[in-house]
Amino acid sequence: MTTLTESAASACRPRLKLALAANAAFSGLTGVIAVAAAETLIPVLFTSGDWEIGLSAATVLRVLGIGLCLFAAGVAWTARQGVSTAHRADQTELRA
Repeated sequence: MTTLTESAASACRPRLKLALAANAAFSGLTGVIAVAAAETLIPVLFTSGDWEIGLSAATVLRVLGIGLCLFAAGVAWTARQGVSTAHRADQTELRA
């Protein structure tokens, strides 16, 4: 027997997967742009090219871009993994 909560969750699952996939695509694209065009983006994003921490703005952008690409990979993996597995585990705990 399917409860109202289970049917609502199964109806939302495709939207959640799509949202996660879109987030991964946007984050990955932003990360690639930050890595590839770091020198070009410096005048647009920063007022000075050097920071007090000893790293150049280009280095900061590249590190940020790599972090975004790793984040995008994690979000894409979560979207492909399927939300249903986590949902089933939660439902099993609630029934027990």
